[in-house]
Amino acid sequence: YAALGYDHAYKGISDVRSLIFYERKRIVSTLFDIQHGIVLDAGCGPGVYTDFLSKAEHTSYGIDISINMINVAHKKCFPRAHFSVGSVEHIPFPDNSFDGVLCIGVLEYLGNLDCAIQEISRVIKQNGVAIFTIPNKLSILNVIDALLRVSLKLINRVCKSNFIKSVMDPNYELHTVSAFTLNKILEKEGFKIEKECYHIFRLSFLNKIAPNISFLISKKMNFISHPFLGINYIVKCRK
Repeated sequence: YAALGYDHAYKGISDVRSLIFYERKRIVSTLFDIQHGIVLDAGCGPGVYTDFLSKAEHTSYGIDISINMINVAHKKCFPRAHFSVGSVEHIPFPDNSFDGVLCIGVLEYLGNLDCAIQEISRVIKQNGVAIFTIPNKLSILNVIDALLRVSLKLINRVCKSNFIKSVMDPNYELHTVSAFTLNKILEKEGFKIEKECYHIFRLSFLNKIAPNISFLISKKMNFISHPFLGINYIVKCRK
């Protein structure tokens, strides 16, 4: 169910989540400018980036830790696309296998960023292009989101209520990382930063209370790209 829901969110802009996914894919596809290469989609999910890789005539390999995600990706039957179950922290390919690597919406779920980036550095060829994304730790909006979640959990414990469920998902914890921290790891593993950007203005506490208003605000404020506002960070680098 999660795999199908994630895949569906990329098929049209209908809410804040799908807007975030659409904008992220638009930016990534613009930055990823290699031609006719062999590409790894590290943490590919249900193959949501494989369509633009196929159109660009790349041979792509997608790995994901979830067999359900891989099963959905297989059903799409993209030309020159290969999918398998695998971990980004232990990539099942030899050294210098790929001209480019995408690692989109993945790092925030990993226990060891250094290990994952080291593995990506190992499998990418010299002069290869890699694109990474991460929730932005410096975003005021992400800070507000975290503080609100902590406050609501405390209120729930004191008042013995389930009020938090009407405002946000109590089980969702966003792992954020600063651009500075990510870039230091990338540089340590031999990558040179070429381009970076921040995207999406989101007031997440409105998502459940007033989803239509939340969606409208995000669409109207979508032009903002600022380190202290954009909730996501995207970086293009070269080995």
